[in-house]
Amino acid sequence: MKFLLPIPKKSHYLFNLRDVAKVFQGLCKAQVKVVDTVATFVRLWVHEMNRVFRDRLLDKKDTADFDSLLKKSVADKLMIAEAEV
Repeated sequence: MKFLLPIPKKSHYLFNLRDVAKVFQGLCKAQVKVVDTVATFVRLWVHEMNRVFRDRLLDKKDTADFDSLLKKSVADKLMIAEAEV
């Protein structure tokens, strides 16, 4: 919310609960046989976050900010090292 504010040049930077729901829908469609470890589930979550949110970003600074925020979230909140993901 702090980094990716909508401005006239980037009016499509409006994110809402529907976008979060798309991430969860992608996670729920995963097969149990394929997602059998925590690291695999986190990789799937990162993929869905990139698919839903990162694909909308225009410039390199925004994508770099998003990538660093995502890496920090995985490391801090999910306690998984970057090498595992």
